[in-house]
Amino acid sequence: MKKSYQKLLGDKDFNELIKGGGISFFFRLGGQALGYLLTLIIANLFGAKGLGDYVLAITILKLFSVLAKFGLDTASIRFIASYATKEKWQSVLNLRKKVVNILSVTTVLSSLLMYFLADSIADLININVKYIRLNAFFVIPMVFFMLHYESLRGLKKIAEFSFFYRMSQALISIIAIVIIYQFTNDSEVPIYAYLTSVLIVSFLAYLSFRYHLIKHANSKIVFTNELLKNDIINKDLFKEQILIAHNSYDGDLFKGKNKSRVNNKVIFVGNLLRFDEERGVDLLIDISCSISRWCSLSAACLSNIFIS
Repeated sequence: MKKSYQKLLGDKDFNELIKGGGISFFFRLGGQALGYLLTLIIANLFGAKGLGDYVLAITILKLFSVLAKFGLDTASIRFIASYATKEKWQSVLNLRKKVVNILSVTTVLSSLLMYFLADSIADLININVKYIRLNAFFVIPMVFFMLHYESLRGLKKIAEFSFFYRMSQALISIIAIVIIYQFTNDSEVPIYAYLTSVLIVSFLAYLSFRYHLIKHANSKIVFTNELLKNDIINKDLFKEQILIAHNSYDGDLFKGKNKSRVNNKVIFVGNLLRFDEERGVDLLIDISCSISRWCSLSAACLSNIFIS
């Protein structure tokens, strides 16, 4: 029994499942608590009318946002997760570019549709038409917010995904209400606070996704010849991050040049010498681990590269 538990605890997938589940559970509880607190604050400060207008306005905004995103945010999770597993970060960037291009069109169309149907919607649900027209301008940030937190899920960034999906809007809405209420106690404050939160969380979700993606996409693996690459690396693994530097460079050409260091971007695999002569690789790449004449994948280490 003890060995079974030790084996289970040593399982990477099991540990990831437990960790992700625990984080998700924490943010779910936090989101529920903040959602209840937000409802309580709106009801106490702005009454039934303020709460009713708030719920109806954000419901219509979410409805048109769902129409605008066309299911692309959810569909992209599968592809992003697949590409990320194979270290195909350029493919993730290309996929995101295509999705953004499509959503740029659908969100504008959905926003225009919501704006021009505002009178009919307002009459149907008995709400002030200006709320509908105002919300129409926030379809775009809402859709891209959904896209980016779902993309974080595809990258297996469970903590970030759970925060944005479960807690972020309620948390920032509460903060915005507290601040705006110092200047006015109008019943429109909850709606303005929510729209403010949409802008903020949309920007933060974009920054978070960009940070995690670019951090991987900029990494490269350098080989000194094609045969060595084919012998060590699976043909699909790291495919888009591999560079072949056959002859390194002529050190005489770089004398007196200014060099800047970019940290933790390159793994070098290859022979450091040629015909017992230095190839300049040790200048181009700062090998930070103990390594003999040959640097195999097992002995390769994350290093630094000098760029002239």
